Amino acid sequence: MAVFQIIASRPIEKKDFDHRPELDVKMISGELKVDDTFILYETHHPFEVIIRKLENNDNFITVSVSCSVRYEGWHVGTIVDTENPEAGRKFGYRTKDAAQLYHPDVLKKYRD
Repeated sequence: MAVFQIIASRPIEKKDFDHRPELDVKMISGELKVDDTFILYETHHPFEVIIRKLENNDNFITVSVSCSVRYEGWHVGTIVDTENPEAGRKFGYRTKDAAQLYHPDVLKKYRD
C-alpha cells in the first residue's frame, strides 16, 4: 500500500517502446514497486496505471507508467492511495464515498 501526491506529469511525444509517460510523485506513506497498479480518472473514465520503472530523485520519485498521460500537468495535485481505487478521481468527479479522502482533516493527516 502507498499514498502519494502527483507533483508533475509528462506525456511522450512519439510512440516508442523505449519511452513511457512519466509522473513525478511525492510519497506520503508506504512504498511503490514496479508492477504496482492504481487508478486515475479522466472525467468518470478510469485509467488503470501500471508502474513500469521507478527512479529515485532527491525529493520525489519519477514513475514511468503504462497508461497514456493526457497532457503535461495531468492530475498534478491528486493524492492517490493504491488501496482505494476512488482516490485518483479529480475533485469535480469524485464519488460521495471518496469525498471522505478529500476531507480537510484527512488531508491534514497526510500532510503532517
